[in-house]
Amino acid sequence: MNVLNDISELAYRARHSRLVQVTFVIALGACVALLTLARGDRWEDTTIVPFDSDSSPIALLNRYVRVSGVLLPERAFHTQADIGGLKLSGARYIPLVVEEAQDPLLVLDKDVPPPGPDGEVRLVGKIQEGGLQVPYYLEVGQPPNIPLQNALAHIGLVGGALLIAGALIAWLLGRADYAVAVGQPTAGLAPAGVGALWFGSLGAQFGHAVVRQAPVIVTRTRDEVRLDSSTSRPHWRVHIRDVRSVRPTCVATSYGPLPAARIEFQDERGLLRRGTIAVGGDLPARNELHAWLSGRIH
Repeated sequence: MNVLNDISELAYRARHSRLVQVTFVIALGACVALLTLARGDRWEDTTIVPFDSDSSPIALLNRYVRVSGVLLPERAFHTQADIGGLKLSGARYIPLVVEEAQDPLLVLDKDVPPPGPDGEVRLVGKIQEGGLQVPYYLEVGQPPNIPLQNALAHIGLVGGALLIAGALIAWLLGRADYAVAVGQPTAGLAPAGVGALWFGSLGAQFGHAVVRQAPVIVTRTRDEVRLDSSTSRPHWRVHIRDVRSVRPTCVATSYGPLPAARIEFQDERGLLRRGTIAVGGDLPARNELHAWLSGRIH
């Protein structure tokens, strides 16, 4: 019983907390981002092969290679594009001379490490296909860790499912006015000091604010039943004019299981609303709401 009440209270606070809502959106976005990391086992060959004087860049297109050589930054050049008479500079490429190779290998000038003490640079990267000015080039970078990416994607899938499930549970609890039914109304008296408790909206007059387990004073008049807040400040009031339906139940509260009634009614503005009212052992409150608790509209 305490667990059900705590879950309802947690869902109520989460649904009405701006911080929780923003955190939920950020966390769900992070899970979606993790899902994009998923890769099939055959999505890409991440094996690093050696590149030497006998290697062919064309044969190794889209493959990861390990190569050593001497960079010639003084011979670096930019690709250019002629658009409407304007010459625009593109990426910068640095020739890499591999020992005994006939032609240098062009390296994209991005994340290139400095040469070692011997003047040579050792690179790991992917042979990429270029354009007319640069048919192929080496882009420095380590191959992706596919098992790690798939593990992160799995975390994103599980996390996203849990977030969506939590949001669905909170929505369902909200539909039940954050008052979880725990069976049929009990015949025994609840704690004598507990009067009536309201679960539901306060109406348009109070910006459709929703309260949970709010103590109220029940006043029955000729035309309506009024529920006045007994502890809340500012004071609020719920007007129940025309009761359309009543469903007796028993709900979980912080005082234990209490007999209650889920009601659908018209308020003072003629708007159709619903809510749940639970009653403790306070006899005046029980007497006023006896017809609702017993399932008889009155």
